[in-house]
Amino acid sequence: MVGTDQDVTDRIREEELQKLVLAATQSYNSVIISDTSGKIEWVNEGFTKLTGYEFNEATNSDSELFKKTHTIAITDQNQYLKSVIKEKKPVTFESRNFTKNKKEYWVITTLTPVIGKSGEVERIIAIDSDITSRKQMEEELMKANKVAEDALTKGNKVLNELILAKKELE
Repeated sequence: MVGTDQDVTDRIREEELQKLVLAATQSYNSVIISDTSGKIEWVNEGFTKLTGYEFNEATNSDSELFKKTHTIAITDQNQYLKSVIKEKKPVTFESRNFTKNKKEYWVITTLTPVIGKSGEVERIIAIDSDITSRKQMEEELMKANKVAEDALTKGNKVLNELILAKKELE
């Protein structure tokens, strides 16, 4: 009897990687892969649709593109990156951003570490979900609440005046 043994670990890893690439490429969410300093290495079509920046503009830039499009303070950005690298755990935050054409939009961002064979973070995956319409609804709701509070205050004032007037008449 003759037998052979074959290590298929690399092939399985390659197949998993292909599935991951397909999922990231097809995602409607913005997907960004950067190094640990924030330099963008890859973006998907969801990123280009959301921000207006083309693949070549994003990947040929350093972290300045992120700084231009995300209005979170640079210290916050560095804190998020440092936290992901140190804790080796994802971090999620909301931020107001601007497209290439200066149009405002809001995202909820999740930064996820990619840990290499050495156990250290090699890359960061950022997934942005557009929450602009939710933020607009929240803003409209806050305005409506303010109008309702003002109306209630005025209504209470009028009611108190009517009660006083009634007492005077009595």
